[in-house]
Amino acid sequence: MRGMDGILLCSILMSSVCNLGLSEGKRRGMDHIRVIWYNYIVTFSISSATLALFGAPGGGFSLSALAQLQTCRTQDGLFTFTWMIGMVSGVLYLVTFLILQRCIVQAGPGMSTLISKLGVVITALLTAPLWRERLTPIRLAGILLACAALFLFHEGGLVFHRALPLLFLSNGVNEITKKVYTFYGDIAYQYLYYWIIFLVCLILSSGIVLVTRRGGHLSSGELAVGSTVGLCNMGATYTMTWALTGIPASIAFPTQCGGVILFTSAVGALRYGESFSRVKAAGLLMTIVSIVLMNL
Repeated sequence: MRGMDGILLCSILMSSVCNLGLSEGKRRGMDHIRVIWYNYIVTFSISSATLALFGAPGGGFSLSALAQLQTCRTQDGLFTFTWMIGMVSGVLYLVTFLILQRCIVQAGPGMSTLISKLGVVITALLTAPLWRERLTPIRLAGILLACAALFLFHEGGLVFHRALPLLFLSNGVNEITKKVYTFYGDIAYQYLYYWIIFLVCLILSSGIVLVTRRGGHLSSGELAVGSTVGLCNMGATYTMTWALTGIPASIAFPTQCGGVILFTSAVGALRYGESFSRVKAAGLLMTIVSIVLMNL
């Protein structure tokens, strides 16, 4: 169990560095599009190496097999489903990452992380009836506490920066898509799933770089920040998957969410000058408690 605790801690640190890396790029005046592009070059390279190491699962593209997936889980059906949901997830990953970068510019890494994590948890809970999951009184109390925490974090006034509601929505929809894959897919296809996601992200981000003509010169600083974000992006994904093999999701998920919020907010306050009054600190702690309640 101690080893799994260490893996979960690594997931918290690497997930935090993803957000803080974007903040560092903004602080140094880097082009955020190129930083995101370098990030996806690295994530696609790592996911390609992982897929080659563990081997690509069998199957071919077949819409008829996909239509029968619920009653007959064939290799063709799972392969087709993984490709289709992977492409949708890839678009959502990139959109969420671009919105997150904009939110960090407008509101700082701490607030952006808090909204992002709340969007994931609350949206997943509100769609729980689709998967016949019970919304217990404790979980509902967690949702209400999270809403109250937002008022405290804003010190009594919910004046959102323009991109924050979009981040809340985008990350929530992204979580629903991943839940659909978890519910209907197969663990044997997970590395193919991630490979498809980052292939789509790389193609789309490369297109953005070409259209906006931002790929004219190589910046060692942007390459370093983007590569670090990419390494931590993949590291957080794989370590969380690994941690869940030894730690219950009801413990691992709120611990990871709360840890990322605390670490990112603390560094944001120290390095990037985010204001952190006692009222906001109380709202932050209430948020973490709400995440725990929503996962009980």
